[in-house]
Amino acid sequence: MSGDEVERRGAAERMLTRVNGWFPSVGVATLEQVERWRGEGRLLLVDVREDEEMMASTIEGSVNQRQATERLDCVAKKQNSDRPGGSVQERAAELRNEQECTTLPVEVVCFCTVGFRSGVYAQQLCKRYGGAGVRVHNYSVLSHVWGGGALSGASVHVYSGRYGKLFPGKLGQERFGTVSACWRALRWLGQTCITSVVS
Repeated sequence: MSGDEVERRGAAERMLTRVNGWFPSVGVATLEQVERWRGEGRLLLVDVREDEEMMASTIEGSVNQRQATERLDCVAKKQNSDRPGGSVQERAAELRNEQECTTLPVEVVCFCTVGFRSGVYAQQLCKRYGGAGVRVHNYSVLSHVWGGGALSGASVHVYSGRYGKLFPGKLGQERFGTVSACWRALRWLGQTCITSVVS
């Protein structure tokens, strides 16, 4: 490993330690755990980034926040209800939904670029689904690539050169839509923090 790569890796480890420290109630996943849970069929991998970031690359098998919420709502409803009453049509619709969520994703792993947005989202999931037998973990593209994990594309979206210096030099970087994406991320963060404080 070149001197530049050693420096990048050290900076990445410091950033990950700092970010993960902001979310003490959320577990931190490793690449080994993610791959083991995937192999056991117990993994729900959630990419919390913007669509344009996901278009640059993502981790194979991940879903977006909307898809994750639908799946977890289905599982939580299934676990928290006895055989419901209602009409034959209502029961038939429920049976169709139950067939779509027959397996419980015991391990929910949320990720973003460096772990901040995913940490906030993971905290929200802990509050909302903690009683449904689901364990929520934080993860990041940063820890994934330094751990040796592959991405669906050859580049990663970063918001600035500062974040770009955290990734291996061989990995391509895209900074498209930086101003608009940053503004959306700040709005999302503000809404998320307000929601977290209120709930």
